Amino acid sequence: MIAVREHQIESRRLVTDGAIIQAVLSVAPKSVLDIGCGEGWLTRVLAGEGISVTGVDAVPDLIELARQADNADAPADHAVMSYERIAAGELKLTVDAVVCNFALLGKESVEGLFGAMH
Repeated sequence: MIAVREHQIESRRLVTDGAIIQAVLSVAPKSVLDIGCGEGWLTRVLAGEGISVTGVDAVPDLIELARQADNADAPADHAVMSYERIAAGELKLTVDAVVCNFALLGKESVEGLFGAMH
């Protein structure tokens, strides 16, 4: 958590963070769902660009950190939700783009998750 927030991971700082930001901005979405948002670094960046952002993560402590770090001038919505609950259709949200950045690591079934996206 701290390593991401404080930009301590060199490959992310030099390449991947900027690449995901540019990839999202290149499709000019008005709204984005960030699945596996962690402590919310990407939700903050996108909200700062004027995009309506919802970040979800299965870890309540990470969602709390995301909420605490939100920019009051450009807040994002954050919710605790597992991949399984999203795949089951419990997240009722319409967005222009869905982002999963360094989020699909683990035992979760991504097939069900992506199958739930329209």
